[in-house]
Amino acid sequence: MVKRDNLHVFSETISKNVMRTLNVGTLARVTRLDSDKWVADLQPMPLTSSGIQRAPLMKVHISKTVRDILKVGDVAVVLFLDRNINNFDGTNQNFIIANDRTHSVNDAVIVGVL
Repeated sequence: MVKRDNLHVFSETISKNVMRTLNVGTLARVTRLDSDKWVADLQPMPLTSSGIQRAPLMKVHISKTVRDILKVGDVAVVLFLDRNINNFDGTNQNFIIANDRTHSVNDAVIVGVL
């Protein structure tokens, strides 16, 4: 009979759960652009494991590297930042982190176009 290593099973389960809930990046379709504020609304393209469309991402910051080429209908490469960016004003000034939120879909930035 094989002895079960409960610590190993526990650590694998925790690791898988963390990876499932950690937001790093995604591909999303651009549905609206606001070039005055350099933000866009996006529809994430990957469906959930149940085949359901994910909630849209609203007012996502657009990096300077893609501002001149991004248009409605494009596929955007989106990153989710390590920390909360609610207090980021779009300038190069330091800002205070509003809370302990990390890797949230609310802290998205468009960094590329496919």
